[in-house]
Amino acid sequence: MLLDRNTPPYCRYKSEPMLESANMILYWDRPTESDETVFFNRTDTVFIDRENTTALVTDIAVLLTHNRPNTEAEKITKYENLALQIKNNWKLNNVPVYPFVILAEGVVIESFLKYVKNKGSIQNLLRVGRKAVQLPTCHTVRKFLGHAP
Repeated sequence: MLLDRNTPPYCRYKSEPMLESANMILYWDRPTESDETVFFNRTDTVFIDRENTTALVTDIAVLLTHNRPNTEAEKITKYENLALQIKNNWKLNNVPVYPFVILAEGVVIESFLKYVKNKGSIQNLLRVGRKAVQLPTCHTVRKFLGHAP
């Protein structure tokens, strides 16, 4: 991870609400303050890249396949106003909202995959996120099949 290379395994990691390096800030599960009232101001993560004057707003959802289209659109719409406020307050060029939607099988939506293609620090988030979803799914399937007659 770009912000902290000495992190413990994800299952034991307790993140601070803000991590900061020389060029990047990560807000994790904390309200984002703005000049105007924004009803949905608590995303899962906000990455602010000072060097490139960009940010990334993400909200994580783990769901079943049939809920995917509605959830993806809902997350983008929900945080559009917050992204605009972040852009104005930090004087940034671009603040996209990308829902980090992982299906129960570990499949990640295409729009998020396109964004993280060349972003090494976010690639790690993707890898860890998939693992965190797939392990409980596998456990549930094994438990179910183990009790089958």
